[in-house]
Amino acid sequence: MAFGLPIADAIDQVTAAARELDAAAEKTSHAQDFGSQIADAVKRKSPRHAAATADNDDDENDKDADSFAKRLKKAVQRKSGQKQHKEQAERERSHYQQPQPRQRTKGE
Repeated sequence: MAFGLPIADAIDQVTAAARELDAAAEKTSHAQDFGSQIADAVKRKSPRHAAATADNDDDENDKDADSFAKRLKKAVQRKSGQKQHKEQAERERSHYQQPQPRQRTKGE
């Protein structure tokens, strides 16, 4: 007796539950495949003028990839707060003057 049932019935129930769990895992693994979704989105957003030309040389595709990479790099730099932070810190630093060390007296 297992789970209050004969062994054969318990085994059948466990295997049925395992099949259901496998099917559920298959469904969720396909839904979480973000890498291919991102790659498709990048392909859709990339310029299509290179594909429309009559002769698609590798050099042209490399130029397009380079320009896309450069544009992406510039966009990331613009969105990054690192440069703005440095500029803001420099402005704030210029507002405050460093205290000058005082001259010591003869008694010190």
